[in-house]
Amino acid sequence: VKRFLFVMATEDDSKEKLLARIAELEAVNAKLLKDKHGFIINSADVYENLKKLQDNFMERFGKNYSALRTGFDLQPWIKAAAQSRGLAESAISLAPPRRRQLVSCIITFLLLPTSMLLTWVLLFLAIFLDKSRILGGILVIYFIHVYTDKSHQEGSRALSWFKRHSFWKSLRNYFPVLLLKQNPDTVFDPKEVYMFGYHPHGIISVGCFVNFAADANGVSEMFPGITICPATLEANFFIPFWREIILRLGVISVGAKALKYVLNKGPGNAVLVVPGGAAEALDAHPGTHSLTLNRRSGFFRIALQHGACLVPIYSFGENDLYEQVPNEEGSAIRNMQNVMLKYLGFATPFFSGAGSSGAAVPMNPIPSRVPIITIVGDPIKCPVIENPTREDIDKVRVLYVEKLKEIFKQFADQYAPQRVGDLKIIK
Repeated sequence: VKRFLFVMATEDDSKEKLLARIAELEAVNAKLLKDKHGFIINSADVYENLKKLQDNFMERFGKNYSALRTGFDLQPWIKAAAQSRGLAESAISLAPPRRRQLVSCIITFLLLPTSMLLTWVLLFLAIFLDKSRILGGILVIYFIHVYTDKSHQEGSRALSWFKRHSFWKSLRNYFPVLLLKQNPDTVFDPKEVYMFGYHPHGIISVGCFVNFAADANGVSEMFPGITICPATLEANFFIPFWREIILRLGVISVGAKALKYVLNKGPGNAVLVVPGGAAEALDAHPGTHSLTLNRRSGFFRIALQHGACLVPIYSFGENDLYEQVPNEEGSAIRNMQNVMLKYLGFATPFFSGAGSSGAAVPMNPIPSRVPIITIVGDPIKCPVIENPTREDIDKVRVLYVEKLKEIFKQFADQYAPQRVGDLKIIK
């Protein structure tokens, strides 16, 4: 069983005590490994002890600590989990997923298909089995509400307690997902409005959901005074039950009307868009870093019209969560997907999820357990231009892409050492 641990210390004399405690924990772990029956029951206790050890040092030394690397087998991509909070390095423990982490992951990624299935089941019951028609009446009223409600275009119905619930933290720890600033000292002024751009899209944009919709990594503390509204396809808000969940997470429509509504609310408001969209999802293959940005003029046009600060974000590991059927341009599969994209606005990638088992299963929505490291770049202040020209848009796009490439160049060797290619803007 692999274990990863960063141990905190500020004084040399405390390191000796710390290493002694680690040796004790390693001995307990070795004993459990020999007793296979006991290991199944008690391995979580060792992991819990390691976590308590970290927490004790965090409590004792606060944020003024330096990191001491122990002899545990650490992967190259594990470096800093809280740079953005002023820490030189951070602590992370990666053990086999605990039951609540695995359960939270399964529940989360089955929410959408379960909502769709539940809708059809209730419709069947209302039409064929409910002689009283009460269920049918309730469904009609709810469907009218779904069709007429414009909350997703006029801000959101975010619930703070729901966004910060421990359920989402268990989901975060399953991968795990880390959120960092490119430059820890960068201050995001709450007197500005912002447009965050998340890259790459991946199959489902897991890092975007965990960090910014669910707020599982303390994004509200990282950007104090700034309310960030993640945006998604409007079609999501017409799926019964599922829409209620994402609305309570503060998600809005990615349409221009919704984005402008939030930005027009003034300083301290921000929207988060995944510019690559469904087109970029079709290029989400493990190890690759291919982006769709050349066709996304609307993203930059809105930023210029509102004088917003553009913030590039890049997530390493996002494209590694799912395997996808080969779909090179010109192939029959890709041609079909392009037709769907043209007429429906989205296309279904033919993917395989592996969960924590590592065995890929076609169309399994449970992603592989791959770390996601999300890096937030420095803001790019846009001038206010009411009617930006093509030259204005291209100028901002070039600057934005340069900043995005800076992030990739700075962190790629650390967090994507086994990549099959560097960052490319292909569309």
